[in-house]
Amino acid sequence: EINIFVDNSDNTIKVITNGMELKTILVSDMAGRTMKFDVRGYAVNLNLPVPQGVYMVHAIGESASRTEKVVLK
Repeated sequence: EINIFVDNSDNTIKVITNGMELKTILVSDMAGRTMKFDVRGYAVNLNLPVPQGVYMVHAIGESASRTEKVVLK
């Protein structure tokens, strides 16, 4: 299972798994611009220099993936 959420105290996107290693995280804005991050680990914090708004976060792991809409304030 992959959990994606935003820490509102510092607008960090957090991606946490239950024992599955993450491989890639894609962050897309509503205009379709996508940033790709090659990652390794079971928990990743992304503090992005992007304006506030709505973003789609797609986390890809070894055996599963998940997409969530997040709002950066």
